Amino acid sequence: PKAKEMISRLRDILIAAKNTGIGTGLTMIANEAYGNSPIELRADQTFPGTRNIRGGYGVELCPNKPGAKELMLRWREELFSVFSDIGIDYIGVGPYDQGGCCCSKCNPWGSNGYLLMAKEISNLAHKYWPESKFILSTWLFDIEEWEGLTKAFASRPDWVDYIEADSHTDFPLYPLKCGVPGDLPLLNFPEISMWGMSPWGGFGANPMPNRLQKLWEQVSNVISGGSPYSEGIFEDINKAIISQFYWENKKAVETLAEYISFEYSPEITAEVLKAIEIIEKNHKFFPADGSYGTVEDAGADEAYDCLKKAELKLSPSIRDSWRWRILFLRAMIDRERFRNKGLLTETCEEAFRELTRIYHAENAEPQVAPPKRK
Repeated sequence: PKAKEMISRLRDILIAAKNTGIGTGLTMIANEAYGNSPIELRADQTFPGTRNIRGGYGVELCPNKPGAKELMLRWREELFSVFSDIGIDYIGVGPYDQGGCCCSKCNPWGSNGYLLMAKEISNLAHKYWPESKFILSTWLFDIEEWEGLTKAFASRPDWVDYIEADSHTDFPLYPLKCGVPGDLPLLNFPEISMWGMSPWGGFGANPMPNRLQKLWEQVSNVISGGSPYSEGIFEDINKAIISQFYWENKKAVETLAEYISFEYSPEITAEVLKAIEIIEKNHKFFPADGSYGTVEDAGADEAYDCLKKAELKLSPSIRDSWRWRILFLRAMIDRERFRNKGLLTETCEEAFRELTRIYHAENAEPQVAPPKRK
């Protein structure tokens, strides 16, 4: 019953998107499996520590074990058939966060077992949607996997349309220095949600114009588009900045000024720009343990004062809007935490309760819900 409910919801989302002219896509891990997957078919996920894999459910399958590939493809076909009457424009397959197998037959996963499964998924998807584009992700690839992919794609493959690459930090150097395997078009996967915060979004808006501008300059002349990854509404400003990069290569600060003028008021552009500059400088100083140590405040009091003064010029409807509140609450929480050496005060707790209501995060996973005082 829960699966049927989720399928119905996903269909509604895809149909709504198609009706507004938005392209649709399905994305998945190459060897993901259900929680009750056969234990004897499961993957070896004892990756070496240098592989830097994030997460893992421990239920993924090894495509080189007899019967495992066929079982995973049957599951994929069940999934695709659910959406067969909806035009799906993109199919994206990834190697990690969870996922992968490092057995002797699959290793190195990104240029071996992963490609075995990805090609099968691509062929299956094109049975349902012949015109769809297939995106092969290289998320968290190490150098061995990049080099192996280049060898595997010495001749351009006919089952891949795009290579997607990015990282939690800087953009991967390999495709910038050595070219894209198979000479395929390159997409980026900008991280606009999670960087530098725990829980991400838990403290309100997370505008990062300078960081996003720096990352864009690394790749703007080599990519053919990208897939911004969102975990909520707290990065609404970042969404606007990234979208304008793709649309017309607009500078982040120019988009930010436009955003402030349009969403809030042109009268307060200067004050909000100053506040966001400070908020971004303080952004990286949100360790999960709630402490600041000896970190120097970039001006949390000034950022809060800027927004407090700006708020006096806003109409009641804008002051109460979620876009303004998540930014204002972020400045308030920053000020409280720096004044109290990282401790969460009752003022913070009140702000967290409001953010929870705005996000509809009453039952959300801890990573995307505002924190609670210890």
